Amino acid sequence: MVALILLIVALPLGRAPRGRSATRPQLSLQSCDGLQLNEFLPVPHEIDWDGNGTAGPDDEWIELYNAGDTPCDLEGWALDDEDEAGVDSSPPHVITQTTLIAPGGYMVFYRRETGIALHNDSDCVRLLPPSAIVASDQSCY
Repeated sequence: MVALILLIVALPLGRAPRGRSATRPQLSLQSCDGLQLNEFLPVPHEIDWDGNGTAGPDDEWIELYNAGDTPCDLEGWALDDEDEAGVDSSPPHVITQTTLIAPGGYMVFYRRETGIALHNDSDCVRLLPPSAIVASDQSCY
C-alpha cells in the first residue's frame, strides 16, 4: 500500500517526461463487483487464530474474498451480524480507512478489530456496501 501511495505522489502534475503522455494512470478501486464473504469462524475452539498469544473469543474472524479482476477498496464498507429474527447482535463495523484487497486476494477481520461477536449456535454475517441498507452478501449458519 505504501508503494502505491508513493507512486501516485511521485507523478508530476501537468508535466510529463519527454515522449510520454501527461495522463495519470487510472486506478479502478471503486468497482468491488467480485467482493464476497468467504468464510467466518464463530467458535475458535481455543486456537490462537490471530496470533496474539491468547486463545479466546477475540479469535473469531470473518474473511472476505475479492473474486474480481481489479483491486477493491473497502473504505466505507461494513461487516455486520444479525440473528435469525433479523435483530442485530453487534453494532456494524464500518471500515473507515483505505483498505485494499487485490484481485484474487483475501482479508481476515478479527473480533478484536470489529467488535462483532458471532453467536456460537446460529447467526448471519452480512457485508454491506457504502451507504447501503441491503447486504451485498450474507451467509447464515
